[in-house]
Amino acid sequence: MKYAKPMDKKNDLKKIIRLIENDDYDVLEGLVYNYQANEWLRYCKGDGGVATATSFAELPGLDLAQFLNL
Repeated sequence: MKYAKPMDKKNDLKKIIRLIENDDYDVLEGLVYNYQANEWLRYCKGDGGVATATSFAELPGLDLAQFLNL
């Protein structure tokens, strides 16, 4: 999980998308959290570069906002 500053959120999401879509590491899902805006973005392999506004991580079946008590 990567914590992002508001100005870095877009860049962090781009990094997550590149990491997931590049087959070097077999990463299938990534989440970005903007703690100042209390905003989550989730990206899964094959989502076509479009993130979903959710804190729910499908692969472990876990809501990270609840897990982290945010």
